[in-house]
Amino acid sequence: MAAPGSLEAFLLPTRRGNRFCVHRSPPGAIRGSVVHVPAFAEEMNRARRSVALQSSAIARLGYSVLGIDLAGCGDSEGDLASCSWQDWTDDVCAAVGWLQQRHGQPVWLWGLRAGCLVAAAAFRSGCGAQGLLLMQPPLSGQQVLRQFLRLHSAMDMTGGAVGKPLDAKQLLASGESVEVAGYLLGPALAQGLADATMHCGTQPTRIACLRVDSGLPMTASEAAMLDQWRTAGHHVSSASVELPPFWQTGEPAAGTELVREFCKVLEGG
Repeated sequence: MAAPGSLEAFLLPTRRGNRFCVHRSPPGAIRGSVVHVPAFAEEMNRARRSVALQSSAIARLGYSVLGIDLAGCGDSEGDLASCSWQDWTDDVCAAVGWLQQRHGQPVWLWGLRAGCLVAAAAFRSGCGAQGLLLMQPPLSGQQVLRQFLRLHSAMDMTGGAVGKPLDAKQLLASGESVEVAGYLLGPALAQGLADATMHCGTQPTRIACLRVDSGLPMTASEAAMLDQWRTAGHHVSSASVELPPFWQTGEPAAGTELVREFCKVLEGG
């Protein structure tokens, strides 16, 4: 058992290998727990410092926070090229189970960017989480995949690829893996990402959408996504905080206002 207010790194066993986790426990009594589901690829790496700062701030307010590197990512076991979307949702469910066994408290899923899609899929699967904290959720997995594969096309145009440029979608459709910005994306994971949606299931739950807007208004598509959740019977709240897009810049963002909004949701405010 970790001491109160401690930081604990460990490997979490799953059916497909060990997953690297970092657990932050609060200094006093635990009021609840949170699993952080990270962004994808370079966005995850660039967001690490900010997520660590935000996780520490949430822990100081009484919440246990578990961050997990999904299969084939970060310091976890597995080859990204052979991972599937199901592997990732199973990882999140395993993280929820670990927290429930450790603390016996309600668990929230905190997704960042593409991690919101994984969190939503894990929630729909019945992982036992209480609600969803979605930070800068994409509109769909297709959107994330399209943006990611643009990097492959950019490498072709700038001479990063030798010979005739090959279409990444065609390669994936033929069962081949594609290297994009140093990440070897396999066809199974690509298909799972392409099929992923921000549908949060039919069981009414609490969903908090937190936007890092840098002063920009919510788009019509984002507003429509919130309306779809409400129509499905979910209790939906949204808030915007003015921070730089730290998952792109890599600059640390503690986000005092962001953490405050988190805690409003966790406390039912």
